[in-house]
Amino acid sequence: MAVPLRLVEIPADNHPLVTRLCRHVLLSDAEIARLRSGFERRLTIKNKRDVLLEGYKSHSLHVVVSGFAVRYKLLADGKRQVLSIILPGDIIGMPCAFFQPSIYSVTTLCEVTVDVVSLARFLELCREVPSLAVGMLWYSVHELATYGDHIIDVGRRSPLERIAHFLLEMHSRLRLAGCAAESSFEMPLSQEIIGDLLGLSAPHVNRMLHELKSERLISIFRRQVTFKDVEGLWLLAQFEPLPSPAIATIPSAGNGQMDRPRSSRLA
Repeated sequence: MAVPLRLVEIPADNHPLVTRLCRHVLLSDAEIARLRSGFERRLTIKNKRDVLLEGYKSHSLHVVVSGFAVRYKLLADGKRQVLSIILPGDIIGMPCAFFQPSIYSVTTLCEVTVDVVSLARFLELCREVPSLAVGMLWYSVHELATYGDHIIDVGRRSPLERIAHFLLEMHSRLRLAGCAAESSFEMPLSQEIIGDLLGLSAPHVNRMLHELKSERLISIFRRQVTFKDVEGLWLLAQFEPLPSPAIATIPSAGNGQMDRPRSSRLA
């Protein structure tokens, strides 16, 4: 599913998570500063490094600033099921930090920069900043909707429809975090990773990508995916945007008045 961009003012030089949240809730400059001050440290994690391991307890959340990672589960016979691709603006440790021990593993797919915050501190921030808690509710809603689409991918969509839908989903999520152009995005993912997400073999993924290129729906050059016929791709994938909510507001703690909306412009 696509997540439509909200017509709201996004502060310059912003964190991708804040950019995502501001599509759906009104965050004041003070609230944004409060959130950013809650990050305890920034880390750069190298390619192909484990961030979380199934079976181990995690006490921290890693908010992705840049880079890509993969959330997956290994079965007893060694087979891997990729559950989701983690993008800038996503949170590594949701939902794993809420379980003892972690129920999934997360590994980087390239160099990844993250801001680290303890789970206890993040929950404290949500109590202190109600708008942040509402924003995280929308974050969780979108995660659930995306997982639902992945079930439909594997259960009902044809291989070509799965690939088309996956590309549109990736672009939509990156745009939501302010990390993609209008009709193109970077995709540093192997065909094996895509196949493990969509229930296809790597050669099958390769054939489907070639078919999309031969039909002049997309082009791929040096990991950059460009949509050549976005309407045709939407039609093929039966890609439907998520319903767009009115931007949520929370009464101010001091006087019970609603926050003043930001001036509208396309971020």
